[in-house]
Amino acid sequence: MARGTLWLRRRRTSLAGVVLVLTAVLAGVGAAPALAQPAGGLSAPAGRRPRPDRLTRLDPFRIVSRLALKSGDRVADIGAGSGRFARPLALAVGRDGVVYAVDNDPATVQALDQMARERELGNIRAVLATDDDPKLPEPVSLVLIINTLHHIADKPAYLKKLHASLAPGGRVAVIDFRKDWPAGHEQDRFSLADLDGWMGAAGFRAIEHFDFMPNHFFYLYQ
Repeated sequence: MARGTLWLRRRRTSLAGVVLVLTAVLAGVGAAPALAQPAGGLSAPAGRRPRPDRLTRLDPFRIVSRLALKSGDRVADIGAGSGRFARPLALAVGRDGVVYAVDNDPATVQALDQMARERELGNIRAVLATDDDPKLPEPVSLVLIINTLHHIADKPAYLKKLHASLAPGGRVAVIDFRKDWPAGHEQDRFSLADLDGWMGAAGFRAIEHFDFMPNHFFYLYQ
């Protein structure tokens, strides 16, 4: 499609941002510990630096704490980009769990894979997907899609593939813009009614939602 890899841009930062997020993670990770916000900020490519308040609203640790993950879970982060959510997800699933960091940009996947190996993040595995297929290697207990679904061209077909990739009882968490969409996203906008329609057609039903992010919705489906 014309957008190419745009549907997985939402968390792509510079390599320096990746280092900040994934430095010294998972040394001695076991059962899921209490989550805490790390010190320091996150960088983004020049000209695309997000507003500080927007970063606060997309607090990875607060979001992951709502997912009720447990040690040993398999999780897919669709549109992993820089891996901003890799650390809290990896902490939550522990050494026996797996985080599949899914992206359709080869350079991004290579950077994620290299960083995971260099930092010995054994439960983070980078996956090269395509625009229409997440290419998950095994069933997962949770799929996380943050600021990414709006970039996918054929959402109903993609969500059906995700449904087939879930383990029994698996869930899908969708976070996307509620209002104040960024410039250039005019053709990507969708409503909660649209989302419910697509998810219902794919075999999902809404089971929970959270309202702590003013500009984003956060819905869980099963």
